[in-house]
Amino acid sequence: MEKGHSNKARKIAAIVGGVLGGIVLVAASVALLLWRARTRRRRTTRAAAAVIFSGRRDRAMQMKENVPKP
Repeated sequence: MEKGHSNKARKIAAIVGGVLGGIVLVAASVALLLWRARTRRRRTTRAAAAVIFSGRRDRAMQMKENVPKP
């Protein structure tokens, strides 16, 4: 009878291992997708900021020069 009990325990262990492995795989996939979306969003935001603010530094310097000193 011990042989049957051991075989049942192995089947349960295999099922539990498969379920835990699947959960880890899904969690890793979600983490990877979130990380990629975050890096793409940062890259896009930086590119947009570079376009938006590209001439503002020069304008700010010109405005400082045009302000009369008291």
